[in-house]
Amino acid sequence: LEAKDCRHRNTFKLIWGPPGTGKTKTTSVLLLNLLKMRCRTLTCAPTNIAVLEVASRVVSLVSESLLRFDGYGLGDIVLFGNKERMKIGEREDLSDVFLDYRVDELYRCFQATTGWRANANRMISLLSDPKKVYRESFVAHDEKRRPSFVEFVEERLSILRTDLHFQFSALCLHLPTAVLSFRVAEKMNLTSDLLRWMTVSDVVAKPKSFHGRLRYVVKDSGEEKDTRKQDCVKMLMSICESIELPDFIDKFGLKKLCLAFSCLLFCTASSSAKLHMSRPIQLLVIDEAAQLKECESAIPLQLPGLQHAILIGDEKQLPAMIQSKFASEADLGRSLFERLVFLGHKKQLLNMQYRMHPSISIFPNREFYGMKILDAPSVRVRSHERNFLPEKMYGPYSFINVAYGREQFGQGYSSKNVVEVSVVAEIV
Repeated sequence: LEAKDCRHRNTFKLIWGPPGTGKTKTTSVLLLNLLKMRCRTLTCAPTNIAVLEVASRVVSLVSESLLRFDGYGLGDIVLFGNKERMKIGEREDLSDVFLDYRVDELYRCFQATTGWRANANRMISLLSDPKKVYRESFVAHDEKRRPSFVEFVEERLSILRTDLHFQFSALCLHLPTAVLSFRVAEKMNLTSDLLRWMTVSDVVAKPKSFHGRLRYVVKDSGEEKDTRKQDCVKMLMSICESIELPDFIDKFGLKKLCLAFSCLLFCTASSSAKLHMSRPIQLLVIDEAAQLKECESAIPLQLPGLQHAILIGDEKQLPAMIQSKFASEADLGRSLFERLVFLGHKKQLLNMQYRMHPSISIFPNREFYGMKILDAPSVRVRSHERNFLPEKMYGPYSFINVAYGREQFGQGYSSKNVVEVSVVAEIV
């Protein structure tokens, strides 16, 4: 975290996380603190699944600790990439931060005739002079087909109230805080509350006063008129004056806006190329960095303005996937994390594992990590031990020979053994 303030040189930091030591949790807590510090950070990973996992953890932490009303603050987090490959439709927890969904929601708010500002102005007119609005709406209508004044006000109030509630909620949820300040978001929230309780009698006659918490948000230099209707008009006018965005923004413009002013951005390394024309990135975080080929790491590292990078991974685990035998022999599948380790770059070890029973962790600890990994107290207790089969040979781990099985390949690159799957399913 201190490295982000170092502007005279570029730095690489390595976090070495063996299995079960909490790499993803460490990453999510790190990103939460970077969000609090308003550090513009790009987080990449080698696969869509890895990106979704770390993004989900961060959104969960932010929702628990930082969010205000209507999800205000979530607009500082944006996830982008291929919607089909990420299967965003199956991830309700991430839909609000996914760029395409966010743009669709905001696009409905920034229409010239039906957007939030147009509806706010219509509501101001209705509350300020309902009779004038009524007359202008039915200039060419036959008297017999014209609804009564009260019916008109009731219908118009209901429509505008519903539209404004949705649009104010969408703006609070999806706009970055650099674009929509907390003060303005609070005004929107209070205005929605005020409109929720407003009745036809409040519009057509002198209403009774609204409670005094609005005085905290709006202070009129002139004579204060403590009426629900007038307070609402003041609030709406104040909101319209406070937001300097155009009445209409197309989807391309909204994408640029969200990417330019977000604080935490999530995508695969290849998708990060879309940020070349955006505002500079201060810090790059690569999760599962040992699985990302060095050439792929070069994509986000070339982003303008980037000063520091944090690589989180474990070169002892699964390496980057490479299909060409010649490329593999030429070490083109080597990760930047592995190269830096080979060159003697210092790495910070996460030395406490929280996943495996000690009898399982002892082998990788001895063979790959030089007995540097400690078992957490939670895995040493008897309740952590699982015995699915009664015989003594079936302890925390067992090697079981499954005869008659055969490796089969489907449409993907991974093989499957149906007989082994059946045995595992029967045991668990």
